[in-house]
Amino acid sequence: MSNNGNERFTPGTWKVIDNCYVKDYLDYTVCVCKKSNEGNANAALIAAAPEMYWLINELIQHSIRIDDSVVDMDLVLNAWEDLVDRARPILKIARGE
Repeated sequence: MSNNGNERFTPGTWKVIDNCYVKDYLDYTVCVCKKSNEGNANAALIAAAPEMYWLINELIQHSIRIDDSVVDMDLVLNAWEDLVDRARPILKIARGE
């Protein structure tokens, strides 16, 4: 996953280190959260941000394609199921699981 030029954030994948540091794929610090239960949860949510961004972007692109053409509903359902399946692990990252 990399930026295509329109995004201004550090490309993902990001990870949480020591419950409060969010690091990018090059091991640079993206942010530091307070060491607390809330800070740990914030770090997990921030670490999931790049994957959430790309999934939401893809969802919107699928929606635009559906609006612009006659659609085979089986293809739509398969694409939706794929997006939901990909969203589940991202949500686990955001929850810190």
